[in-house]
Amino acid sequence: MLSSQDRQEIRKELDSLVLFDDFVFSYALRNDRDAIQLILRCILGMEKGLEVEDVRIQESVKSLDSHSVRFDILARGTDGSLFDVEIQKTNKKDLRKRASFYMSVLTNSNLEAGEENYDELRDRYVIFICDWDVAKRGEPLYTFEYMMNDGTPLGDGGAIIFANASYRGDDDLTKLFEDLKQRDPSKMHYGELRKSLEKIRTDKEIRIEMSTEFEEFVARKTKEISERVAAESMAKGMAEGMAKGMAKSRTEIAATLLKEKLLSPEEIERVTGIPIDQVSEAASKYGV
Repeated sequence: MLSSQDRQEIRKELDSLVLFDDFVFSYALRNDRDAIQLILRCILGMEKGLEVEDVRIQESVKSLDSHSVRFDILARGTDGSLFDVEIQKTNKKDLRKRASFYMSVLTNSNLEAGEENYDELRDRYVIFICDWDVAKRGEPLYTFEYMMNDGTPLGDGGAIIFANASYRGDDDLTKLFEDLKQRDPSKMHYGELRKSLEKIRTDKEIRIEMSTEFEEFVARKTKEISERVAAESMAKGMAEGMAKGMAKSRTEIAATLLKEKLLSPEEIERVTGIPIDQVSEAASKYGV
């Protein structure tokens, strides 16, 4: 149970969080079609024509009988297009395969049960807004689609996009990335995102929900850090123990060489790397 002081600290932490914190992103953009529409238009380069009619947060979708996926933001356009928008702050090696799996789930959920008219399959976008440059080419966006060896696209309507939130230029995408990381709403470029950030600072109902979520977030992070520190300490202890064991073994070898009078102290130092004084200590230990 958290004390009142702990809760006060959590409230302060909440006020310092930005939209680029994943669970904050979800809460801030819940039912916020304007903000999601802005983000999608910036990333997809559509100033007009893209209209969002439905936004869901933390939506869990199961892929047939396999692993389920929990989307940060799942939006549907007025034309039926589906958009999964994820915030990714940690560079994980499996990100590309995870994005591919998310696309398969999005595709699977696109058609109604029993529907066989694949022409009704709408466009699908899996978008990861990453805190680093996925392809390390200095570009703001990287788009992946199915295509033939000669570069001809399959045209199935699916695209995986990795947005590089570390990118800085003189364009709308840079303004978007800056807003997502901005703590001060008054300094944000886009009014839609400014309203979203202000909402999580003032809406009491959302604050209560976020406080609970943040407590769980802190608990998870604390556990992760504790486990990592414990593992690192254990690894360090094992390494130190092995080093000590190796040093002890080398000393015992040196003492044995002396005891058997196989090598002189100078020769032992040259062969084992053990200083002469330690060799002498080993010799006295064995009464040589």
